[in-house]
Amino acid sequence: MAFVPRFDPKEFLDFAGKIFLCKKNNPHAFFQEALIRTGISRFYYACFLSVRLRFQAQLKNCPDILEELNKPSSHGLIIKTLKKSKVKECVELGVNLHRLRKLRNEADYELELRLETIDYQRAKNYTNLILRNLNCISKIRNLEELIRAFK
Repeated sequence: MAFVPRFDPKEFLDFAGKIFLCKKNNPHAFFQEALIRTGISRFYYACFLSVRLRFQAQLKNCPDILEELNKPSSHGLIIKTLKKSKVKECVELGVNLHRLRKLRNEADYELELRLETIDYQRAKNYTNLILRNLNCISKIRNLEELIRAFK
């Protein structure tokens, strides 16, 4: 039986889209950059959590790895695993998730950087590429072995 979370990470995706509408409808609002930063962050978490759910579904019989996937270090673990897989689409997924994570880190922590609509659009583009390729995760035959190598 597949793990079904109480919260669907796609809600973050919907929220990130609504944030942009709020920004678009209030072009002179003082919180413009806050909307961009929040949208980028929500795009990342929609993707990260969706990828992690795929990993959890494939590794449901590995309780020690499932525990690792709930730790803060799981972000890097998942990205490394994808990038080291032999499945081309998963390598690309890992590269795009890494790029989106970098943007999210800038949005959340780099307060001296000015983020603009183009950064939001880049995050949205990475998100579309990532979510389009989620099914490739089921093609990784040695997922458990790859994760164990990195944890």
